[in-house]
Amino acid sequence: MVHTTVVLTSLMFEQFLASNVIELSRFNAAGRKASLSKIIEAYNCIIEIVEYDLSMKIELVDK
Repeated sequence: MVHTTVVLTSLMFEQFLASNVIELSRFNAAGRKASLSKIIEAYNCIIEIVEYDLSMKIELVDK
């Protein structure tokens, strides 16, 4: 039962994040990477402020 809840919660978060990236990019494929980068930068700033374990930060790698 717990495993199902964790998987469902992860899926809901992924859907939430994806829908926000699409919306913030104004439904333009070219703007999605920039929108996602802004969200990750904000997340990393929060991690730097509230966490001792900085390994929780997300590293973006350009391809």
